[in-house]
Amino acid sequence: MAAIFVRTILLYALLTLLFRLMGRRQVGELDVSELISTLLLSEIASLPIDDPDIPLLFAVVPIVVIVCVEVALTALRVHSRRAKRLLGASPVLLIDRGRICQQTLGRMRITVEELFSECRQKGFGRPDEIEYAVLEENGKLSLLPKAKNSPMTPSDIGQKPE
Repeated sequence: MAAIFVRTILLYALLTLLFRLMGRRQVGELDVSELISTLLLSEIASLPIDDPDIPLLFAVVPIVVIVCVEVALTALRVHSRRAKRLLGASPVLLIDRGRICQQTLGRMRITVEELFSECRQKGFGRPDEIEYAVLEENGKLSLLPKAKNSPMTPSDIGQKPE
């Protein structure tokens, strides 16, 4: 029983250290490869905890390899446009000049109702109030309102804030 306790603490410490090396992101912002790595790491780490007959090294080596591959892929995406296009997602236009891009919605597996819901949550009742809606790389929706629907700023009324 003590061995399982020690193995659990060691794997927990290793995973905590390695996840910090991978960077800080919220779960909703994980890239597909980061999510897959997270799932694999949790599965691999649980094996020697469940079965004391499995050597601890059988978990440590694959965990370190997966984290190294993930860090290398992230660095590659940061430093290479070609790798970023190949390995990552890119922003997608869902509303273009107030018109819904139906084909793009279908390709992204987003319903019109889901799009409307997101627009309402951001303060827009109709898509024709929006100049552009962009589905970002992290899965969030960015809305750029038409000029007439933009919030008023001090410069609109000739004021200069301090």
